[in-house]
Amino acid sequence: MGFGPIKNSEIVRLCQENSLTLCATHEPSDIIRKEPEKSCQRLKGLGCKYTAYSSPVGVDFFNEESVKELIADLKNAVEFLRSGEATMLDRIYNETPIQAELDTYGVAAGGCDPERWVHKVAGRTPLIHLKDFKMIKAKEHIFFAIGHQQGADGATPGIVVTAQSRLSRWLITGSGVN
Repeated sequence: MGFGPIKNSEIVRLCQENSLTLCATHEPSDIIRKEPEKSCQRLKGLGCKYTAYSSPVGVDFFNEESVKELIADLKNAVEFLRSGEATMLDRIYNETPIQAELDTYGVAAGGCDPERWVHKVAGRTPLIHLKDFKMIKAKEHIFFAIGHQQGADGATPGIVVTAQSRLSRWLITGSGVN
């Protein structure tokens, strides 16, 4: 559910009035890639240090040159598609010095273990986006409120403890809509 667009000044006012900290935003991938200064100015105006880059527009993940261009251009992606023996995210963490938001649903939906990935990117993921869900079969899931479903895959106590001990500054909670 969205409420936007809301002016940046209104977002700042609402956060201040409610003692909230804006820890991250989602900026359009085409703006981040083609007009990064625009995204930086928006973040500065919001008093926010981090943005998430999701669903890259115009990137063919099955084309090696397109993948290399994304890595060289942005040094950030959130896909778990395979690139040779490694996932795209493996390559990005191995080939760049980025810090990134790790989304536990994205990790599990990509066929990987969220807790293992929290360990793997320790110190390089200041934001971890927790979503409680259960994978039913490949790419099929049910979301739950955080902590309300035993056996859910995305917000296990191990992930939370690991995130806290591995210098993740923000644990962002959220769930999808079934």
